[in-house]
Amino acid sequence: MKKILLLPVFILLGFAQSFAQYALNQNKVWVFGNSAGVNFNSGSPVPFSSSISTSEGSASVCDATTGALLFYTDGRTIWNATGGIMAGPIVPAGVFVSSATQGALIVPKIGSSTQYYVFSLEDWGGAVSSRLYCCTVDMTLGAGTGGVVPGTISATPINSNLSEKMIAVAGNSCNIWVMVHKRGANEFLAYEITGAGLSTTPVVSTTGTFGLPTTIGSYGIGVMKASPDRTRIAAVSYDFVGNVTNVGTELYDFNATTGIVSNCRVLDNANSVYGAEFSPDNTKLYTDDYITSGGTTRISQYNVSLPTTAAMIASRYTVATGGGYPQMRIGPDGKIYMIGITGTNFLDAINNPNAAGAACGFVPHAVALAPGSGVFGLPSMVVTVVPDTTFLVHDTFTCDVSTTGITLTAHASGTSYIWSTGATTASTTVTATGTYWVTSQTGCSITIDTIHVTVPPAPTFTYTVHPACQGGTVDFSSTPPAGTTFSWQFGDGTPTNTTDAVLTHTFMSHGTFNVKLTWITYGCTPSITIPITITHSLTPSFNMDEDTICAGTAITFTDASTSTHTITGNTWRFGDGGTDAGPTPAAHTYADGGIFQATMLVTNNLGCTDSLTKVVHVVKIKVDNAFHDTTLCLSMPLSLMATGSMTPWVPVPGNFEYTWGPTTYLDNPTSGNPAFEGPTGAHSYTVTAFYQPLGCTASDVVNLNVLAPAPLQNVTTSTNIKYGESVQLYASNAILYRWTPNDGSLTDPNINNPVATPSVTTTYMVYGFDGNGCRDTASLTIIVDSTVSECLPSAFTPNGDGLNDIFRPICISFQKLVDFSVFNRWGELVFHSSNMKNGWDGTFNGAPQDMGVYYYTIIVARPNSIDAIYKGDVTLIR
Repeated sequence: MKKILLLPVFILLGFAQSFAQYALNQNKVWVFGNSAGVNFNSGSPVPFSSSISTSEGSASVCDATTGALLFYTDGRTIWNATGGIMAGPIVPAGVFVSSATQGALIVPKIGSSTQYYVFSLEDWGGAVSSRLYCCTVDMTLGAGTGGVVPGTISATPINSNLSEKMIAVAGNSCNIWVMVHKRGANEFLAYEITGAGLSTTPVVSTTGTFGLPTTIGSYGIGVMKASPDRTRIAAVSYDFVGNVTNVGTELYDFNATTGIVSNCRVLDNANSVYGAEFSPDNTKLYTDDYITSGGTTRISQYNVSLPTTAAMIASRYTVATGGGYPQMRIGPDGKIYMIGITGTNFLDAINNPNAAGAACGFVPHAVALAPGSGVFGLPSMVVTVVPDTTFLVHDTFTCDVSTTGITLTAHASGTSYIWSTGATTASTTVTATGTYWVTSQTGCSITIDTIHVTVPPAPTFTYTVHPACQGGTVDFSSTPPAGTTFSWQFGDGTPTNTTDAVLTHTFMSHGTFNVKLTWITYGCTPSITIPITITHSLTPSFNMDEDTICAGTAITFTDASTSTHTITGNTWRFGDGGTDAGPTPAAHTYADGGIFQATMLVTNNLGCTDSLTKVVHVVKIKVDNAFHDTTLCLSMPLSLMATGSMTPWVPVPGNFEYTWGPTTYLDNPTSGNPAFEGPTGAHSYTVTAFYQPLGCTASDVVNLNVLAPAPLQNVTTSTNIKYGESVQLYASNAILYRWTPNDGSLTDPNINNPVATPSVTTTYMVYGFDGNGCRDTASLTIIVDSTVSECLPSAFTPNGDGLNDIFRPICISFQKLVDFSVFNRWGELVFHSSNMKNGWDGTFNGAPQDMGVYYYTIIVARPNSIDAIYKGDVTLIR
């Protein structure tokens, strides 16, 4: 996409060649036909022999810098520049590409200087597939002669059921469209190639008027070509079996941004057409028409710049006649070359394809092919991305470029730069005025920036002073060049004037002011500064014996004004509402703290009045305490926190000092937060804060009433319980209670008599709070016994009388039974269970066991997560 803001003509003319894809170095060598080839690197086509053998589709590509041949292909085999086979076949067996009109196409991989896509399009040839394949060639392989990138040759086609048309067209977004056409359907398919690779999902355009059979004709055979400006596409249809329907030439519009083909215009629907080409200036379209009625071939020229289809058809001019199936292509020299109209061992030429009619200059046998012949196919054109280019213009002004130089920096960042000075960095330094330009490139994006370096004139101004009592009025005048804006700065703190070349400014006081005028011209700001002195007869001044005092202290003000005439009076305003209309010196006492504006107004006998204001800082000290008349329970030393504060804060270095009295029971009576640790009863302290070095003071009184807590009484003593049992806890002589730990073992941790059911030995702490909030504590321990050994019987009588018939643990209530096993005297397991409800009934495998001694093992999971193992014997009695 071209974003043209403003550009010099010489840059525009040079850049127009970016559209001439046919003139790229990549297109300087053509390889085609049976061993044919021509080399345009010298300017004119020079024939040479190649290793290729194909009747129609082929493609070749050259080095982008040197124009040297890299490789060529017929869509099935790839040859390197020396004629050696690089790879083949590059399509699966049974795929026929050797006789497709445009069966081979090479597209440089975007972002790479060494890799290329190679597309192969299967010919019509009666095949039902007409398939499209692609692989990748890398010129760094094969010791620099190139090779197919492993894994890029696929057995799966990109698409199938296609015609023999295939071209590449540069897009508008640093991309390339690979265009093919459906077979038996009026559909164009546009596959997009970007820096990310090839998208196999095409943009589909449905347009065209020819019928849609699945036999020859109807877009099946014949070329598709794009105009050099990429705005139009021509598609032709050829039927070599003699049908006169669904053949001819159609012209379409092409959107290089979207890949959409539209607006079909039929230029011929009566004759088979095989080859076509646009003129370099996009105004002419050349086709070869097989005239069915006469059995001959003619080269036709259409003027496709005309506004209507009818006018285009009417403009058709017969350039030449002959035989065969001529294929056409624009050469790097701007001529159109074709093969087949006058024979297959020559290239015919149209020397001036932009010219109308006979002026186009058809030349038969312009190039003799030696050795080899071209048959009737020419190689596909190599297309590269069209850069996305932006043009900018900037003006840069400097006041002394010739002596200091000025550094110019590209306004757009890039990975490479080229300046008109020859520099290749982002910045360059110049020492003369003039016009410079830089090209910045990043990938496919190019920015061309033109920079004009100019030295602006130095500003000047004149002025006239009109003195007054309180200052003076000055008339200013400047005459800047056209297009210049202004910036006046008067040096007296008033707002800057930015609009007037001629103006009057009033200075409200006397003195010397640096008046600065700046001319703003195209971003350059030359300026001039002139000191202007404003004088008058009265200069107010007064002195203060101090400018920072404590509240309640008097301060003296003394007039020190000067005048060329007699001072007749002064008036004082002290800033706190107080005034004094006459004396000097004047004394004033500030009752409260603050920052005050003290102003003296002085008058002389000429009637001139002026004033002066100075700031007075009056400091008032306050001491704040965390405790005032406080009743509290004292269980540890209490910090009496006093903090001095100043209103307002003044920039006088200093610090607060404190004294406490009396000093009894205080650990440090000269600190701001002494610790009090005294007996119960009433205590009173006075704290005084001093701010040094000013000497301002303030005091406060702290009254403390220390209480003793009421002791807890009747607290439950420590005791032992069995696992699962509960015990009533108790305490008294408090108003509020809190028991810990609050782990769920207490019925209510906030009453005086909760019930405790601990699962493990637990120490409980009780906190009691009396009516004054004083707290007392006590503790007790409940020891939990979780053993079960005494719950195992030593004998049992399984005689069915309902008494002692089953042997099992009889006291397991809260523990988990892990394993219960019984063994006879030979160590044989006669009973096993992990269910505490089960027991041994004296049988084994359903048979009663003999009387005697048996042995057991019991494993119990204790609440403390440690298994208890019990072993012993039991006597079976019958």
